[in-house]
Amino acid sequence: MGRVRRGWRAELARQAHAARLEREREAARRVEQERLRIARDLHDLMAHTVSVISLHPDVARESLRDAPEVAERSLAPCAARAATWAAC
Repeated sequence: MGRVRRGWRAELARQAHAARLEREREAARRVEQERLRIARDLHDLMAHTVSVISLHPDVARESLRDAPEVAERSLAPCAARAATWAAC
């Protein structure tokens, strides 16, 4: 009976160890997924910001002679985005 019990306990210990390793792998996988999600979000945000910064000066340049107030409004988002980036 002692031999069976020792084998049973050893098997339980192996199963507990395997379960612990699986939980650790799953936690690491979730951390990696979250990092990738954050990286994608940051990439999207920066791409949008660069688009805004590059598009608005073109609008301002085109409207500078005919509608200076439009040109001024077009440059405001660029200044705001640039200030946000400079603060980082």
